Amino acid sequence: MPVVGHPMKVFIRGGEDIGPPTLSRFFALHVVILPGLIMGMLGLHLVLVQKFGMSEPPSVEKEWDTQPEARKEVKFFPNFFLRDAMAWCGVLALLLVLAALRPSELGTKADPFASAACWYPSGVVFPGAVPDSPTPAGPHLGL
Repeated sequence: MPVVGHPMKVFIRGGEDIGPPTLSRFFALHVVILPGLIMGMLGLHLVLVQKFGMSEPPSVEKEWDTQPEARKEVKFFPNFFLRDAMAWCGVLALLLVLAALRPSELGTKADPFASAACWYPSGVVFPGAVPDSPTPAGPHLGL
């Protein structure tokens, strides 16, 4: 965008380059702002459903116009709410059963009694312990 593109990019990134402020901003966006917007939209939707009611298909409305006694109104709370809550609990129970019966393997299982060959880089914990050892970045500096 010609006028606001660069300032918007700098604001979203938290500076000219991608760095820690960018990560913090996107974390806040995904953890705070987006769920807040979704909950707000859900709340607005429920308020509008309460105020205006559920829409009906045109065929059902025609039937109600010809036979008003056939019209049955069902309240959102507790009828629809409890039905949805039961459906979500059923889906969650099914998911838990599937997770318990068919767990997804993420790799080889860890051995809690085996220690790692080298669990810390010795040049970091004991500076200068390994002089001139080759590393992916070059020789050890021994700082």
